[in-house]
Amino acid sequence: MLCISNLEGNLTLKLNFDEAVTEDTNCSDFEKWVTFTLRLDTINKFIEINKSINAYMNFFEIKKIYQGLNNLLVATVDKHDERFTHHSSENYFEITFEYFNIDDCFYVELWFIIAGDQEGRITGYDTGFRFPVHNDEMKKFVKGFYEIYKNASQ
Repeated sequence: MLCISNLEGNLTLKLNFDEAVTEDTNCSDFEKWVTFTLRLDTINKFIEINKSINAYMNFFEIKKIYQGLNNLLVATVDKHDERFTHHSSENYFEITFEYFNIDDCFYVELWFIIAGDQEGRITGYDTGFRFPVHNDEMKKFVKGFYEIYKNASQ
């Protein structure tokens, strides 16, 4: 499971790829699917997208997210601002990762489009969060995502 926390440590974003849906390994990355769980925990609540609503991503998306995250890390070395946004193909969430050189930190903005509340009910409205993340935290997250990317590339 991939985890990333905000600077204050009172919010955690968790991403887990559960199981492959597509068994045919000869199909394109657009046709290879994997179920996932995306969960955001705060002090007093959580919001989650999971396989109970048949949440899945294709391998193309996984590769796109990794490449976007990797470009953000390059921006920290090159000392320039960079932004990467991903809108899930099945309209579950939208996430933006942004690096600001002047602050030397990252900001994550996450919008849950289809998500369950703490009782598992679909909320019927978008819920968004924006939070700062320390560079070391982002590097660990990207490194963990690389392992997933590597497996999706095989």
